[in-house]
Amino acid sequence: MTFQIDQSLSLVIPRVFPQWVDEETIIKVFNNQSLGRVYKVSIVRLPESCRRNYPIYKAYVYFSAWYENEIAYNFQQRILNGQARVVYDDPWHWVVFKNTEKRLSKNDRRLMRLGNQIYHLNNYTETLEDRISKLEETYFQQLEDTAIYAAESVLYNE
Repeated sequence: MTFQIDQSLSLVIPRVFPQWVDEETIIKVFNNQSLGRVYKVSIVRLPESCRRNYPIYKAYVYFSAWYENEIAYNFQQRILNGQARVVYDDPWHWVVFKNTEKRLSKNDRRLMRLGNQIYHLNNYTETLEDRISKLEETYFQQLEDTAIYAAESVLYNE
């Protein structure tokens, strides 16, 4: 099944608490959700959080490749219709929106494109390896069947 995945979609998490402000942690959460391969996470401390006893952060999530699966498709549909949620520590979740504010540099966009191409080439390579494996199986089965037939012909003079 083919899904219409927007590979250029980036996200914003408007409120991230200090204990979850870590690029690797955010990347791991998105990867565990089978949404995509995260290229970069930009974390910004919100200025109004200075009045509180604890800081609040905003995170921007950029993908080098969204996985082409039903999970990513449904998630993107929720994002494009307003918002979605990502559970990072059940029952705790982030409310996630489409990023319309912060853009990446040309260099980062180029690296993201390369990451996307690598992801798709790896998928294509896996598909080709599967096809080759199946063809080899078929070939060796036919070879075995032919050898058995030939041996029976010789034995029984057919």
